[in-house]
Amino acid sequence: MSLDKIANPLYARKLGLERLYQYNLSSLENGWLHELLEELEEDVDEEEALKNPEARELLVELRLEKLFSNSYREHFFLRAKINGTYLTHCSRCLELMKETLDVEFSCCVLPAELEDTPEFKEVDTILCRNQELDVYFYENGQLDLKEILHEIIFLNINNLPLHQEDCKGLCGECGVNLNKENCSHKNS
Repeated sequence: MSLDKIANPLYARKLGLERLYQYNLSSLENGWLHELLEELEEDVDEEEALKNPEARELLVELRLEKLFSNSYREHFFLRAKINGTYLTHCSRCLELMKETLDVEFSCCVLPAELEDTPEFKEVDTILCRNQELDVYFYENGQLDLKEILHEIIFLNINNLPLHQEDCKGLCGECGVNLNKENCSHKNS
């Protein structure tokens, strides 16, 4: 995504002002958001996903502030909230279920020419806005927002979702869903 699109020229001249952007799945121009949802649901059959459109929602709210310092040059302070629901499978019984995503994060986005300098070569976090923040880089006025959001989402999703806390799972012998029926292997 171009930083020019995010920080329009009138805004880009003003340092320290915060700009709010909201993206959701209903906007056709947000193909990258659809791609993120598809990656979250990669193990879900497409027909199953289409039968449950109400369970598939993603909203991204970005707050971007342009800053300047001698150390970081022209850089951006990015705060984001990612909320939504997506389809996945229960980790015990493999039933299709709706999972919730609710993530807030902040990061600092620096010019790419700083990435290979000795000060930043092996740095993952920096002090920005009196906070220790993850650092990302932009190049030629372009910020790969999808890459940043992808990383944040996949670091924060529940890797062992359960459709209910007391899910009994599948029988290890015959594979029957123990939430729906019993089998002779249940106690083994």
